[in-house]
Amino acid sequence: MKKEVILSNGISIIIKIPDDYSFERRYSDEYFSSLVFSNNNCEIFIVNDTLSFLAKTLYNSLIKIDERNVSEQSFNDGKSIGYYYNIYLHSIDEEIDFKEMGIKESEILEETKYILFESQEKTAWIYKYKSKYYFTITPNFLYHFDENCNIDKNDLFKDFLLNYKVIFCIEFSKNDIALLIDFISEYI
Repeated sequence: MKKEVILSNGISIIIKIPDDYSFERRYSDEYFSSLVFSNNNCEIFIVNDTLSFLAKTLYNSLIKIDERNVSEQSFNDGKSIGYYYNIYLHSIDEEIDFKEMGIKESEILEETKYILFESQEKTAWIYKYKSKYYFTITPNFLYHFDENCNIDKNDLFKDFLLNYKVIFCIEFSKNDIALLIDFISEYI
């Protein structure tokens, strides 16, 4: 079963739900659902989890969207959201003090507030920036915490940062927020 809502910019937000889903089973690990963004027949998978978790996480983020106001600091030097977060994860993995990398703790803490969902490959963010609302998907360095990696992770990480780009970013309106809240409320 597929539930879909189309935002004012034409982007679809889709929840793929198992066909035998029932409201009583919404917390069951056996009934994982997927959250997907779709644009012109191109689907971007966001996360797979219980429907209850997906719905509550998205709902709570949307009702507090005006508190998720990204400061200019998160976009220092033209870096996009997620850039400093990857540096932070790398510093933990490699036991490096991220301050030695020229990153302030406030920059990292600022970013983590906007995480919506996260996987090994990517992070989905939801935030407000300069009176506009955004869903953004950014890459994660694939070798964070990979103990089986036999090559120098520091060199790979430097290349990752040099080529760091947002995967997907959409702007959405205040009306879209109300539409999404109504759409997702059915599954809480």
